[in-house]
Amino acid sequence: MHFDKMGRILVMLGLLYLYFNINEFLVPAFKMKKDETSYLSGLFTGDYAPMFWFAILVGMIIPIIVLLFPKGRKPFPMFVVGVMIIVGAWFKRYLIVTPTLLHPFLPMYDAPARFHHYFPSWEEWAITGGSLAGVLLVMTFFVRVFPIISIYKTITDQHDTELST
Repeated sequence: MHFDKMGRILVMLGLLYLYFNINEFLVPAFKMKKDETSYLSGLFTGDYAPMFWFAILVGMIIPIIVLLFPKGRKPFPMFVVGVMIIVGAWFKRYLIVTPTLLHPFLPMYDAPARFHHYFPSWEEWAITGGSLAGVLLVMTFFVRVFPIISIYKTITDQHDTELST
């Protein structure tokens, strides 16, 4: 019952997020200034197109389709969908930063050539890895302190099994 309700909420939020994404790219497409044209063509059909469409399909469309059906709202499919959404969200975050920095709206007259293209430094990779490790550490701590499976339920199930044999 809980997974079914969570799946329905996730479908609703996924559709809302998909609407916001469509709106994010549709409004600039109507105005279509020169800078936005190169940015949008780079996302839709250019160098970043595989990553963009992967983030849209794997992070939004496929999870919504899977969760629309009751079989997709069982624990294992929900786990797979959750992983897909997280991977799609990381790709989307990358796409928010990198292509935008490659198409600056401010003129860059006296900037060195190395400032025209962006690639994360080792410090940025370390901060990202450290934040991910910190979240996993906190989750591990909470699972240790507050077990996922109730100890009372485990003890009563073992007691019931011993009585039945």
